[in-house]
Amino acid sequence: MKSPLFIFFLFFLIESSTLFCQKFSMKGQFWINTEFRNNDNYQIGYIPTLATYYKFSQNNIIDLEWAYHFSRTYNSNSLKFQNERTYRGWVRYIYKSIEFRLGLQKIVFGPAQILRPLAWFDNIDIKNPTGHTRGVEAFRIKYFSSNDLSIWAWIIKEESNNMTYGGRSELSTSLGEWGLTIHRDTSIESKLVSQFSIPISGSHSRLGLDYRYDGLLGFWFEGSNYYIEKQNNYNNDNYSLMTIGLDYTIPVGTGLHVLMENYRSTGWLNSSNTNQNILAIMANLSIGMFHQIMVISNFDWDDKNIYNYLQWSSIYDRFSINCMASINPSEVGNSLQLMFIYNH
Repeated sequence: MKSPLFIFFLFFLIESSTLFCQKFSMKGQFWINTEFRNNDNYQIGYIPTLATYYKFSQNNIIDLEWAYHFSRTYNSNSLKFQNERTYRGWVRYIYKSIEFRLGLQKIVFGPAQILRPLAWFDNIDIKNPTGHTRGVEAFRIKYFSSNDLSIWAWIIKEESNNMTYGGRSELSTSLGEWGLTIHRDTSIESKLVSQFSIPISGSHSRLGLDYRYDGLLGFWFEGSNYYIEKQNNYNNDNYSLMTIGLDYTIPVGTGLHVLMENYRSTGWLNSSNTNQNILAIMANLSIGMFHQIMVISNFDWDDKNIYNYLQWSSIYDRFSINCMASINPSEVGNSLQLMFIYNH
């Protein structure tokens, strides 16, 4: 059953397109993904997206977007899993240098590309050719005081209906781009947070810092700290995540892009020391106008395991064919995937 907010939003989108919109657009993404393992799985999915906007004046604009996710996953010939949910549903109002956005939206920040300590509200994976990421129900404000400084603030509604809040500032200078982020979560439910599925029980605060500089080499830093309040006679737990990255394009062919990120986490959770160290190396090369090869290797410094990923993509206008192979330790297993994507 669809929620009243969903029905209202869809009705408003359709009505606005006929009553006052200056532009109405529809786009979408269709995909078929087949995974070859012991039990072959394949998934069929489609995300249609409707959008419209109205311009009152040059600096006074309202726009909105709605998208819905349909997917079915099959094992052999039987249905294994189905997913139907609102993917995006937001309305935005822009007036001069301030922007208000309300609804199910994407909130993403931080310069890291593979090992991302600041993946607080998204699950972007560079290995996923669709580019999908989850959204959050939020009210967000962005204020641009100049071309060099922006300030964000947000309130996010979680699945438990608890309200969390935070903000971010971004500063661009001749020495690089800086970001400072804070967030406060007062819910007491247990949850897994960040890209690395950190288990947290109880209210906590988050502090993030990031920096990027583009010169002869690209360099970035991304760090995140979780301060977890005392629960059930445990001491306060702290958890720190940090990634340092470099990239460079070698003048080979159309350009061989090489990237390296080193991730380290330290801290205490439920009075247990939990440290992790990972090195990720990626190489990306375009071959001609249509083909691209990407290789990623993750080396776990602690257990000495190596996780390898290879992706070959061919892109023809709105179509893409992606062949992906993962070569991992025996306890994880290898996999081979073939994905077809059509964007319209």
